[in-house]
Amino acid sequence: MEHKYASAILLSACALFANNAHATDSSSETIPKYKPHACLVLVSTGQQFCQQKGEEPLSRLPDEFYRQPVYVQAEQGTEVILSDVDNLADKTRKVYVVGTVLNEELKNAESSKGEIIDVSAPASMKVVGSDKNLGCLRNISTDQMYCLPKDRKVNRLPDFIYDQPIEVRPTFGLKVKVSAQEELLSEASYSFEQTTTNDRLQKITTNNGLELNLQKVKSMAVVDSGAQKACLTSRQTGVQFCLAEKGTGEAYPSEFDNLYPSPNYLPSWIRGHEVDAKSNSPIGMHISNTYNVIGYQYTWFPPGEVSNNKLSQQVTVGGEEVDLSQPNSFNIFNCKNSSRDC
Repeated sequence: MEHKYASAILLSACALFANNAHATDSSSETIPKYKPHACLVLVSTGQQFCQQKGEEPLSRLPDEFYRQPVYVQAEQGTEVILSDVDNLADKTRKVYVVGTVLNEELKNAESSKGEIIDVSAPASMKVVGSDKNLGCLRNISTDQMYCLPKDRKVNRLPDFIYDQPIEVRPTFGLKVKVSAQEELLSEASYSFEQTTTNDRLQKITTNNGLELNLQKVKSMAVVDSGAQKACLTSRQTGVQFCLAEKGTGEAYPSEFDNLYPSPNYLPSWIRGHEVDAKSNSPIGMHISNTYNVIGYQYTWFPPGEVSNNKLSQQVTVGGEEVDLSQPNSFNIFNCKNSSRDC
């Protein structure tokens, strides 16, 4: 797939919306926090034009994209401003969108002034910051992502993710509900609070005892989550890996059994990445450089945010100085059920 960039510095193709980059050289210094970006994707060819958050916009889109049918792929942390006029000049002709927004949806978009306008073939674009979290599905065959903000529902997923092998990626404060049927039928749906790989979607048991195979799904919704959870955020890709608690201090569901060398071993797309960590009360975090959180080779953290710089200067429970800025394993615990003063 071909990509065009507004910036003079080209972004790595592996860092495009797929967010599936693997670990970089572990000897490198702490890298700056990932700067998210958003892309317009040509409906006809799949070619992408991308801008980073805060990048100076062009007065008009490149010729290949100017007034051509597109859809939007905006990473978490970004919001896209589209207009059907050059230079975003008319304030009444601006539309703000987040996540994945299909061409058909852009045909009847609400402007910042409340008018319904068609920006499915835009003339200009700008990418700004956003504090809205997204829940995503990732097509594991193509790395394509489909992401929605809170309270969005789609009764039939687009073809590039519909009935394709997926992985579920909720983020902090959100859960992702999916169904193997269209219309998000309740008897064939399940809500995921944490990152769940395709292997663990084969046999999901619902609250009413039904057994579902959700490795391929047809509909999706993103809703608010009241779950206590903790997330690692990659500084290379901006992707979050999240674990949630089911009320007994253990991760739920335990999707890593028999999949990785240990239940705590991080998947390859974030393992060894420089990360920031975050959890909400009463969830604490265990982080380690080893393949498992065992013995005395890990460090525990109380609820809250832990920067990558702070992770680089830690002491394990065994008293050993350690750099945890690029961890290999991660799990959570409930401070209320722990003897630790957290």
